[in-house]
Amino acid sequence: MTVDEFGREHYVVEAPAGRLGILLFENERGFIIVQGFGEVQTPDDTFVNESAKQQLLAMRQVVQMGDRLVAINSDEVVHCSLSEVICHLGKLSAIKRQLKFARYHQGQRTTKRYDPEKLVIVRAPSGPLGLVLSNVIHYGAVIDDFQQLSDGSESHLKKYLNVHRGCQIVEINGVDVSELPREEVAKVLAEMRAEDKEMVLYRMTPNTCARFSKLTISSGDMSINFTETENFRCVVAVAVAPEVEPGDVLIGINGVNLTSSSRAAAIEILAQTPLPQILTFYHDETAILPECHSIQINAWPSGLNLDISDPTHARLQGLTTPEDADRPEYKHLADFIPGSYIITVNGLDVHQYMLEDISRLLSKLGNACKQIVVGNMALINRLEQTRLVSVISVPPGPLGIKFDGGHDDVARVAGFNVMADGNPGIIQQSGQVPVGSILHSVNKMNVTCLTMSQTVALLQKMASAPKQLVFLSITKNNTRTVSIRVPPGPLGIDLRTTPANTVAVDRLNTDPVCGPTHIFDHGGVVSGSEILAIDGFDVTSLHIADLSQLLRLLASHEKIITFGTTVEAYDDMLNSDLKSTLTSLVVTKSPMGIQFDSLLENAACTTNVFKSDCNQEIPPGSRLIAIDHVDIRALSLNEIIGILKSLGGVEKTLTFDTKYHQTAPITPTAIAPSSPTLKKILKGTPAGDRILAASPQQTISSSSTPNALTTKATVRFAEVDPLQESLTQVRSCISTAYISLLNVSITTAISVTPAITEDRSLPVF
Repeated sequence: MTVDEFGREHYVVEAPAGRLGILLFENERGFIIVQGFGEVQTPDDTFVNESAKQQLLAMRQVVQMGDRLVAINSDEVVHCSLSEVICHLGKLSAIKRQLKFARYHQGQRTTKRYDPEKLVIVRAPSGPLGLVLSNVIHYGAVIDDFQQLSDGSESHLKKYLNVHRGCQIVEINGVDVSELPREEVAKVLAEMRAEDKEMVLYRMTPNTCARFSKLTISSGDMSINFTETENFRCVVAVAVAPEVEPGDVLIGINGVNLTSSSRAAAIEILAQTPLPQILTFYHDETAILPECHSIQINAWPSGLNLDISDPTHARLQGLTTPEDADRPEYKHLADFIPGSYIITVNGLDVHQYMLEDISRLLSKLGNACKQIVVGNMALINRLEQTRLVSVISVPPGPLGIKFDGGHDDVARVAGFNVMADGNPGIIQQSGQVPVGSILHSVNKMNVTCLTMSQTVALLQKMASAPKQLVFLSITKNNTRTVSIRVPPGPLGIDLRTTPANTVAVDRLNTDPVCGPTHIFDHGGVVSGSEILAIDGFDVTSLHIADLSQLLRLLASHEKIITFGTTVEAYDDMLNSDLKSTLTSLVVTKSPMGIQFDSLLENAACTTNVFKSDCNQEIPPGSRLIAIDHVDIRALSLNEIIGILKSLGGVEKTLTFDTKYHQTAPITPTAIAPSSPTLKKILKGTPAGDRILAASPQQTISSSSTPNALTTKATVRFAEVDPLQESLTQVRSCISTAYISLLNVSITTAISVTPAITEDRSLPVF
């Protein structure tokens, strides 16, 4: 932790859902201070769960008594009262929260009478600033708005996140102007127009300040009532004039700035100031606070309907029937649920995923108990601002980005190039890809294990094709990953907790006699590889017990698990010198003359003898596993075909497994529904309910789970499931149930599946 010029030391801790166990109070300066700690317990005097307990203990090792709470999930609370902070925390108690605290030391700069948290240093080049100063406040230079510069560009100060309406200029290039009236400060700025400027601003209002107003009291017959609940601010309780509304905050009296005074001191100044009194106020925008609630769904069907018109989120339309509104889990949320969004499912953050992805997850969980957190639009908007994954679709042509040439181990964004028309490229215009972001995938090809040079070469080959690019912001986790499509049943790995409290592989099963070896046979996973995602959902925040439970619930389903890997492990995975069954060949010709088996939706297996440019042959039944050193086994056949088409006519290296053991297609236990279908799943149908009632789903949730023996921090999944033989019948039963519920979706799926011909061949080119 570092201390800045004003002596501020900031740090962020993650608090779990539920009560914080921190005692807060508001001191004489309006700071929300940590006063003490208490145990966080549920009504039955037990901790919510072991994971939450460990998070709280870790948080208390950092937070000290006297520290100041300054932000909740990136929302500043330095202008909020204690009651507002408690309300804000309470509305978010169903999810984990990022809490920012401040600790103050002796700084290089004096803060004078100002709240140090409200001071900000800005720098601007010579020339105009593009500021509009308030004409309501004359006792200082206070920003009211920004204006474009003469060249059409924005004000340099507008680019600062903490510069907004209500900021007062208190220092310019070391000259104190805090006591000067507005006209004098404007004169100083004009004299320094040709100089580069470093200014100190005092944020006298929050960034939600909508306007300033002024009221003149000339007789004792007019008085203003302020709310009694505030300790630091004078908040208007009853309107006394059209320009002053309830909720407005008093900030000045006859040129005296009250923003650093307590409520009692401000009232005293008001009482002692002779008439006429000129009172200055600011008005806050009416903003809805982020809010969420937790719902535990035990019964099927759930009675919830999803809005299919928004494919980017899982938005709830409401409840199916009046009887559903009376269910205990919904009764107190009947007004909140319509229009809310699914934020988490069983601890997984799902707010940034598509409706289709969330539908698939819910269908896989089936009848299992689901803990769902739903939030309002305000929360979704806040979460969108902090998302770490950005998906950008770009047309053919240049991308307009620069990669960091000093780090060839990964494709890291170092800056942006102007396009041929002089404008920024689509990626830069999106504002979603900051410098330092890492390119994760290109058209679903995971490029995290390629060097920067290899990634650039791949992008150049695909220059004439549209691309979907996925970028990751800087993260603490391993950036190199490998994704493995895992069949139903035990995983064949043991798990352990890492020092960073993530879940990693402790041991891989290598002996088929002892259990499945699918993950080991795939390669790329070693002891210490972290489990990063399941079916694309980030699981790095889950405790080992929570992740183990999720894996048990998904045990009877095929899933894609993403692991952290190393360069060495990844290279060995695709090294034909180490694996005799692998053959790599270079292909440029188009069409290539290769045919794939259309019955295998998730594998690209040849049905004909395929020859390279040099007439090197690949036998029928071989599986295409990599393109230009990118492992593609987690992709579907259609996705692989799309990639090959985008690389048509250019040189590429294809790697085949010539001894691939083809297994019978797995009967899906739950077909991923389209958006309209999920509405049917959640509502349920009489036929579907009868079938589900007849299917031993409860048995599936428990007895079909791999034997997971928990010893200390290790969870074992390698043992052979004694009920594995009965799973086929159970899965068939469930499949029948979902076919009844998803008949529309299945019909659609069949219509877009490659036509099944007699020879099962699917021509590509």
